[in-house]
Amino acid sequence: MTNNDKLIRANFAFILFVLIAVCVNLNSRVRVLETSNSELQRTIQTQRDELEKIEEKNVMQDTILNKLNSEYQMREQQRAEELKEVADLNGVGG
Repeated sequence: MTNNDKLIRANFAFILFVLIAVCVNLNSRVRVLETSNSELQRTIQTQRDELEKIEEKNVMQDTILNKLNSEYQMREQQRAEELKEVADLNGVGG
């Protein structure tokens, strides 16, 4: 083997070593990104679940408020009718 052949083989071996090192490095980075992605997906799902619970709570609160408002309006209407009757009996008002 000549020195030129040895140099070519050494260069080829070095390039092969560098490519293997780059592949290993990229593979480890991909694993880190997959782990990070998985954690982010869990966080997103947790936040979606929390938002759904909050939306359900808001709907329940709206229902309660609407019911209370309806009851208040009904009582005010009854009170106004009672006051009108009293005023009519006393000859007050227009």
